[in-house]
Amino acid sequence: MVIKRGQINPCYIFSTELSMDRESGTLSIDFTIGFAVFMIGFIFVATLVGGLLIGLQSKTIDYDAVAYRTSVILVEDPGEPRIDPYAVNPDPLDLSWEQIGDPVGITRLGLLYSKEHPGVLSGEKVDRFFKPGEFTNTEYQDRLLLSQSGQYPYHFQIRLSGYLNPVGDTNPPELTGYMKRAVLVKEYSMPITLNNPVEYVNVTLPLSDVQSDRGALYGINTRLEPIEIFIDIDPAVLPLDLINVFLTPPDDPSFIYDEKIPVQIGSSATGDSYTFFVNEITDSIKLRFEPDYFSGYSVEDVVLHIQFAPPPPPVDNREVTYTPPPLTPATLEVKIW
Repeated sequence: MVIKRGQINPCYIFSTELSMDRESGTLSIDFTIGFAVFMIGFIFVATLVGGLLIGLQSKTIDYDAVAYRTSVILVEDPGEPRIDPYAVNPDPLDLSWEQIGDPVGITRLGLLYSKEHPGVLSGEKVDRFFKPGEFTNTEYQDRLLLSQSGQYPYHFQIRLSGYLNPVGDTNPPELTGYMKRAVLVKEYSMPITLNNPVEYVNVTLPLSDVQSDRGALYGINTRLEPIEIFIDIDPAVLPLDLINVFLTPPDDPSFIYDEKIPVQIGSSATGDSYTFFVNEITDSIKLRFEPDYFSGYSVEDVVLHIQFAPPPPPVDNREVTYTPPPLTPATLEVKIW
């Protein structure tokens, strides 16, 4: 083929294009390999630096967040160990944390009655939690996740309206993390007021009714909760001579299940300061049947008889039926610093 002056050889064009394609391919492979090596190195360095910073903590602490977390544990967690009050056939050997005497056996101090009812606190758990001297501050911290390994040892104060003594530190500073929660407390104590002299007070305990909806919010689960009766006596009626306290079936008062049942004298008395027999009553009376007290009873109802020495007439003897008290509104306050 004859190529004239000024014309471009087609073979040269083809050879040039082929050379450029080869160079482009070579550059593309080199770029990919280099970029891959760079990314591998970057990931390695990022991982290494992240590991070096694990032990560092920010000096700024959101105490409000810690107070909120603590309130969630108290108000939305039944604690550990726990027993589901709605369990149909619970293991009789299982215990909820408020029934365990040694704090070593308690993992977490939640106050919730049941996960089915957020914000409703168990009266038994509340009483144990706020009982003076029951736990040390360290035991509270460990079981409220306030002093885990590697975390700050938080100071705290927890208060529930209706309970005079808060738990934790007694003198919090002005600036603290703070959380306030509206709650309901499931109580179990029924009050009875005596305004006139009496010879007896008979209280029917309808075990079948209070347990009909086992673990129900407005009933009493006698395996987990006590039955308590508080008798407030008008000072004008005092003193009264207490003769006996005993349990019978409803249809046969002569058949005694249990007699000389312990009573607690005095509205300010706390703990287990019960006496089996008191001649002269000069204050209020409290009777408490601990959880599982009636487990051996095969009857549906029992009658609690409280007998006094016959006073001069007129007398106002009382026949009442135990009913669980309504839920009590309360306010839980948590301070953290």
